[in-house]
Parts: sequence; C-alpha cells; structure tokens
Amino acid sequence: MLRVVVVNGVAAHGKDSFVKFASRHFDGVAINHSTVATVKEAAKFFGADQDVNKIGTAL
Repeated sequence: MLRVVVVNGVAAHGKDSFVKFASRHFDGVAINHSTVATVKEAAKFFGADQDVNKIGTAL
C-alpha cells in the first residue's frame, strides 16, 4: 500500500526532524523534498545574484 505524507509549515518548526524520525522508525522509503530549494535554484539560474531569501521581501 502506498502512503504519502505531505508536511508543510513555517521555517524551523520540525519538518526535517519529522522526516528523520519517520525514516528511522517506519519501514519504507522517506523522501524529503523542499520546493523552496527548487525555487531558489531557479532564481539563481535566472540571474539572482543577491541572497534569494531577500527577493520576496523586495517585491
């Protein structure tokens, strides 16, 4: 049986810790994917030479 768990939340509230816990205590595969990292890579690709965390606050 396939089970998918999506965890969403603000920074520094235990999302990564939850994935680490799940991967240690449950059988199966745990994949930790951050869509934020994908957006940051895209911003760099398109020429963002500043800290990409500041881009959203500048808009």
